[in-house]
Amino acid sequence: MRTDTLHITLAFIGDIDAARVDSALAIGDGLGVQPAFSMTIDQLRCWRHNRIVWCGPKVVPATLAETASLLGERLSAAGFRLEARPFAAHATLLRKADCSRSAPDSVPFDWPVRQVVLVEAILSSAAARYEIIGRWPLAEPS
Repeated sequence: MRTDTLHITLAFIGDIDAARVDSALAIGDGLGVQPAFSMTIDQLRCWRHNRIVWCGPKVVPATLAETASLLGERLSAAGFRLEARPFAAHATLLRKADCSRSAPDSVPFDWPVRQVVLVEAILSSAAARYEIIGRWPLAEPS
């Protein structure tokens, strides 16, 4: 994964009709101003079932979990189909990985979260490219 594609998905809505983009943007606008926060990325793992190496927090910050839940509820209420699995805060680092060995130890680091974005994935045979089509800044603590 390229560094410019690293992200944590709050809600995956998949392919949607272009006419529904405005509805998704309105839901983002309706989130209100959520507080900015930081999370500690302190685990590095590999999911064997889909061969993905990922990193994420052992403890998901309440603000992140609440924002993901609120977003999911509002998207579902608006008729968007979401994945039927619990939210898992993670950033994909590597696809098609060899997961036969344990992940190496990693050094924990803080990841400051200052915005939520709506992203369109543009797929090609070479790689995915992400284009931000909506952006909502989070409120800095006073």
